[in-house]
Amino acid sequence: MVSDKQTTGKTEAVSQGAVSQGEGASLFSSSQGSQGDEGLRLADKEQSSVRHDDGRSHGVQAASSMRLALARRYRPARFEDVLGQDVTVRILRHALSSQRLGHALLFAGPRGTGKTTLARLVARAVNCTSLKEEEKPCGRCASCLAAQEGRHFDILEIDAASHTGVDMMRDVIEQVPYHPVQGTFKFCIIDEVHMLSKAAFNALLKTLEEPPPHAFFLFATTEASKIPLTVLSRCQRFDLNRLTSEDIVKHIEEIGVKEGFTLDGGASVLIARHAQGSMRDALSLLDAALAGVHDGVVRGDALRAMIGVADGEDIIALLENLFKGNVEDVLQHIRALYHQGSDAHALLSSLLDGCYWLTILTIDRQAEPPFPLGDSAKKRAQDIVEHVKRGKMMRLWQMVMAGYNDIRLAPNPLHALEIVLLRVMHGLYLPTLDAMIDTMSLDGAQDKSHADGDKTTHERQHETQKGVSSREEQTPALLEKAQAVFPDAVVTRHGT
Repeated sequence: MVSDKQTTGKTEAVSQGAVSQGEGASLFSSSQGSQGDEGLRLADKEQSSVRHDDGRSHGVQAASSMRLALARRYRPARFEDVLGQDVTVRILRHALSSQRLGHALLFAGPRGTGKTTLARLVARAVNCTSLKEEEKPCGRCASCLAAQEGRHFDILEIDAASHTGVDMMRDVIEQVPYHPVQGTFKFCIIDEVHMLSKAAFNALLKTLEEPPPHAFFLFATTEASKIPLTVLSRCQRFDLNRLTSEDIVKHIEEIGVKEGFTLDGGASVLIARHAQGSMRDALSLLDAALAGVHDGVVRGDALRAMIGVADGEDIIALLENLFKGNVEDVLQHIRALYHQGSDAHALLSSLLDGCYWLTILTIDRQAEPPFPLGDSAKKRAQDIVEHVKRGKMMRLWQMVMAGYNDIRLAPNPLHALEIVLLRVMHGLYLPTLDAMIDTMSLDGAQDKSHADGDKTTHERQHETQKGVSSREEQTPALLEKAQAVFPDAVVTRHGT
């Protein structure tokens, strides 16, 4: 943070800032509009009109005639609303209260975890005029309202996916030296910053290393590895976590209370699982599910049909038949699920999740299933764990993974899925190379025993120990012989 030096010469700052906004209007006019999610949410509720910075009055009735997406309506407006990023939020709030905020921040992490949201909250908090540090951004002062409505002159937001070239970066660099007009500090938020060209990054380096005292750069990216090290070394980096399923389930159920709908039949758990740690993905999926709801209840079976995933009990039944080798039952079950709308890739993905859970159950009997299961399905899963060795489960997982790409490349996904599962059942009952090596070694030992009948017990023990120590030296030849005898065998050195 900067001391009160930047407050001197306010008249010059206003005039210079006005020039900077006039020169950069064409560059940032479209980017500022993307900041107005909270403003649109307020407009959706109040049906009011917004005065934009060009002086035109835009009624929001046309915008609010279409329902605003849940991901935008429930974007966090305060730091305490941000989910799953407690460490990052705590560091940022302490840096703001102690005036130790860095001039360049990089928020990196998976999609839908709050990178752009945190960048916007930092910009609003710094320019917030509230007297209470703990409540910044307050959401009530003129600066916060202008930022929420996307009309703050000193918060410039750029989508690097659309503006990748060096010309855009030169325009930014030209505007940075001018003092802020509306707030105390000027912020440049660059989303998906890894999309910038090499020339654009090089043009930014000097300004990023020694920016004016009133300027801050906030970057957001899903692929920090693509950002040059020269840029990374000039930024304070915050790595955001994927949201837990518990956080997502709790949040969408709270939204259900506010919006007047309920989730039944494990729908909230299914949404959280399918979102893979992204709150935006979860809310987008919830939006799609709500579009087909007439009685205010989002049901799990309807949601599974929409997504194209199988029920958890179907997955357990498939795994049970795969381990038993019931070919006809597996094929009939797969065809029924496919014709009911299940996607072939989604089916294999669910089989992988189920197989992973069964493998973990052999270690931790309290492990939670990755999908909703009834008591009968859980009991069947426990039976599988008791009768199937862990090595066989890991082999199934490996072979299903090997067939995952086959479905993507196949002209008929159902046929490819059936062949993959037939190959899995065939491979599960082939002897492993370890077993074959032991069998051939035993046969050789039996042949040799006829010639060793006259040897003493001590000599036999010595030769046995010597044979064991040299087993690794014989392994390559035995492997070659095993492959010749069993060409279809599963190649795994330490499989069981």
